[in-house]
Amino acid sequence: MRNYKYVFFIFIYFVTNSCISFHTDAKYNTISSPGKYISINNPKINFGLLSYGDFIYASDRKKFKKIYNNFGQLHPVPKKLILYAATKDPQYYYYVYSNSTQLMPKPAGNIKTINCDSIAVTMVVQESAPKPDLAFLLANFKCKE
Repeated sequence: MRNYKYVFFIFIYFVTNSCISFHTDAKYNTISSPGKYISINNPKINFGLLSYGDFIYASDRKKFKKIYNNFGQLHPVPKKLILYAATKDPQYYYYVYSNSTQLMPKPAGNIKTINCDSIAVTMVVQESAPKPDLAFLLANFKCKE
């Protein structure tokens, strides 16, 4: 029975790593650090968010694979990623993706969707995120004016 558990995790690993695609506009993400927070903006999609400085960020497949493999958190990730972020203390992740062209089951986690210039952008924060972090991240995920 234990072997099935390993086979399942190996299957999930290959499925998530082989199907990952980033939105073509993810390359426009800019990251700056005004004060103690990190500001992430994407002028092409017209959204921004504030995050904590201890996250590691990915806006492309190569960086994503490095983060995903090093953090050991096997979970499904949608296509059309715009940003993926993970931290180790406390350990949790969040990601932002465009769901305007994608139908998928509701992801596990805490979700906020915004519509910026007719593009639906969704942030998913892992369920295990501390409540103050969750509130901060979701409150600071906004369309740019």
